[in-house]
Amino acid sequence: MTVSDQLSELRADFPSCEIAAFADLSSGMILSVSADKKLPQELLDAFCAEAVSALGETEASDSLPAVAVRATPQGFLVFLRATSYAAEALCLRCGLGIDLRTFTDAARARLSRMEQDA
Repeated sequence: MTVSDQLSELRADFPSCEIAAFADLSSGMILSVSADKKLPQELLDAFCAEAVSALGETEASDSLPAVAVRATPQGFLVFLRATSYAAEALCLRCGLGIDLRTFTDAARARLSRMEQDA
């Protein structure tokens, strides 16, 4: 299953997940994205920059966070660092009605499957 398929499945499981993206934090690039509509590159760049700000961009330190959650007026931004290559991360935007614990646990499990498939 492709990364794009995995992102789309996560969004299908959680309809209030508006954007699911896979990013390379070291380059500041979104590598794959799933969203209801085409997103402008500026939004994707800003989303990745937010992930870099929340998680850090390199795997040089064991003290870098594995998960970061930021509240916005519209919902939440959730960033999950990959365990096998710490410069990769899931970047997720979801609405206010989401159960953050359930969603984050499911997203972490999905990221683990993505890492195993790589």
